Amino acid sequence: MNRSQLVEAVTESTQSTRRTVEDMVEAVFETIITEVRSGRKVTVVGFGTFSPTARAARTGRNPRTGAVVPIPASRGVRFATGSTFKSALTPEEGMSMAVSKTAAKKAPAKKTAAKKAPAKKTAAKKAPARKTAAKKAPARKTAAKKAPARRATR
Repeated sequence: MNRSQLVEAVTESTQSTRRTVEDMVEAVFETIITEVRSGRKVTVVGFGTFSPTARAARTGRNPRTGAVVPIPASRGVRFATGSTFKSALTPEEGMSMAVSKTAAKKAPAKKTAAKKAPAKKTAAKKAPARKTAAKKAPARKTAAKKAPARRATR
């Protein structure tokens, strides 16, 4: 889905004008870009988190010539998906793909105290120790000429 398809889908679902939706989508993207560019993390609860990253300047090598090439410092962004987004990607059986606030909130599971059976004491039996004779490997004779190694074919 590209930007215009996103605008079209939001226009259909909200009954707003296309121009209004375009302005809103543009404003959301610009705000995220501005905040991340300034070094702040942007979190959209349920959707995900945009985190700014920085990579220091370093030296690399040209793989063809082996020449040393300076690589300048750069900045980027990482995106980590939110829990609601993740659960929408792999829905539970019988649950619709639509993400709702009630489906996102799960009731905490009740913990029940597990009863442990008393441990039975058993006497450990020792097996008699066995002595084994050490086996010597037969000495290998080396050939005067070694054959070239063959390549295995797959």
